[in-house]
Amino acid sequence: MIPQEKIDEIRSRADIVEVIGRFVTLTKKGVNHQACCPFHDEKTPSFSVSTSKQIFKCFGCGKGGDVVSFLMEKEKLTYIEAIRWLAKEYKIQIDEITLSPEEQEKQEAAAKRKASTITSLRIIQDFYSENLNKSSRALEYLEKERGFSSDIKNILE
Repeated sequence: MIPQEKIDEIRSRADIVEVIGRFVTLTKKGVNHQACCPFHDEKTPSFSVSTSKQIFKCFGCGKGGDVVSFLMEKEKLTYIEAIRWLAKEYKIQIDEITLSPEEQEKQEAAAKRKASTITSLRIIQDFYSENLNKSSRALEYLEKERGFSSDIKNILE
């Protein structure tokens, strides 16, 4: 069992662009990076990686997530194996504690739920920010009716 603080440290130090860049050739496009999806065949890039949000999303096949879920999907690793992979790559020493199989299962399930929730919320945030930025009417409403400053568009990017 890897202590949660150590998992948090590993996740915060792992750069999604650097890790995914080991598997596919990423091209910078605006604030994000793009590539052809490593999970399905395609000719036009639909795979996007956000440096600021530390998530990926394929708009072709729908796969998305963070650096851990990418490794799990791409390398067919378990959650803990992906964490160990990242720890090794980033030279982070992990001192594991021994738990019973039941306790370990509960810990892994809780960590997966937390990671999945965070990833989902980041994807949702990205979706709403992107759509809000496309609507001048919505931005005008926020500014005039809700009292947001005209800098709201910069905040949402």
